[in-house]
Amino acid sequence: MLRLASVCVLMVTALPALAASTLSLDGWLRDRAAPQLAEVLAKHPRFKGERIRFVGVVDGRPTTIDNELTADIRRALTHRILKQGSNDVVGNLTPSCQRVGRRETYLVGINIRATGSRYHEVNLAVMDVTEGIWVAGVSYNWRGRLSTAQRAALKQTVSHSAAGSSSRPLPLENRQLVVERLLQQMRCNLPQGVDGTVTLALPERPELQLLARELEQRLVAQPGMVLAEQTDNSNWQLRVLLSDAPPMPTQVVLALAAVDDPAAAQRVAQVTVSVPQSRRARSAKVTAVPVVASADLLSDFHTLERCAESRDRCAQVGFTLHDDAYVLVFRTHAAALSATSCTARQERRVAGELQFRVQVAAGTDTRTGFYVIASRDREVIRELERLVRRSSSACSTRRPANPAGLLAAMERLQPRLQWRAMHLTTAESSAGFRRL
Repeated sequence: MLRLASVCVLMVTALPALAASTLSLDGWLRDRAAPQLAEVLAKHPRFKGERIRFVGVVDGRPTTIDNELTADIRRALTHRILKQGSNDVVGNLTPSCQRVGRRETYLVGINIRATGSRYHEVNLAVMDVTEGIWVAGVSYNWRGRLSTAQRAALKQTVSHSAAGSSSRPLPLENRQLVVERLLQQMRCNLPQGVDGTVTLALPERPELQLLARELEQRLVAQPGMVLAEQTDNSNWQLRVLLSDAPPMPTQVVLALAAVDDPAAAQRVAQVTVSVPQSRRARSAKVTAVPVVASADLLSDFHTLERCAESRDRCAQVGFTLHDDAYVLVFRTHAAALSATSCTARQERRVAGELQFRVQVAAGTDTRTGFYVIASRDREVIRELERLVRRSSSACSTRRPANPAGLLAAMERLQPRLQWRAMHLTTAESSAGFRRL
């Protein structure tokens, strides 16, 4: 134990003095620390596939996370690491269904300390639990001014109730965190013997439709989870429900049922949420009004085949545009975004069948995303197309922008657009491609 303490003190006190960063703490986490840490943990042979846990660091010693700012940093890093898909993250507040007795191999320490009256430093480092040492060469440092909200969070004691529990409900608007909690529980609670494909039913309640879309995007990236396009092609149906019968707390519930026996549904996840009173009052009256104003613009994808007279990995994808509108398409692979064109062309498409070609990455273990966005509003597509070009390495001569800006814009403009997405991989079939 003496050895551990001395090494911890060395890690904190031996750090060189840092100049104030030009990035805010949020920008540093989003653009540098989180992606770099996630990549190292996912790709380095020492860390790949290992379990990790986040801890605070006080006076050089690992300790529990005791303030909301450290907890916010942990959440940002956790989301990026889980999105990378190579490491499990466990913690005091994170539901886990790992084997009993299996402990984490590495700790990620988060140290926040004041440097004078105006600046703070944030230091991240990785500890090897078995050896009791901090791993050399894996540390990330920031120095700068915290925002007013961050200074307040640093003084706020962290709650030790799990987010999404009855004593600590999550805001329904925080779809990303609600979905994350649902998926954590679902991985633990899926009944034995579930085999085949799953259809995610679109909820009738408007306040759940965006959440269901977020869940769908996360599910297509889950190993072993195959989503079917229609109930007729699936074995199971997953439903997103809102249980809000007073005096019980309001909960988002995931229920799984066999397609041939829909009455025998089983809860596989539930998260307690808070719903604004005004929205709760409206939800009792409105049951069929779509959240997306352009919900009738796009059909689902109905064509997936090899491009005619093509021997490469070219897939032809088709769908129906139900009304004249502006359309934007782009491709993703390995967290990188590729625009189909680097020139601005906001042409109004005539309603009817549309066909696009997409180059699919080689290998059955790789995924290529194909996205279609449609809107009757030209300015919506113009703004998104500009963000796509800026985020595409093929179009940007400088360092491509972070795709997070595009996702944030899509969420902000959601009532004025509709989008569809599919993930493809090569397959041994007549068509040559498989939709994930």
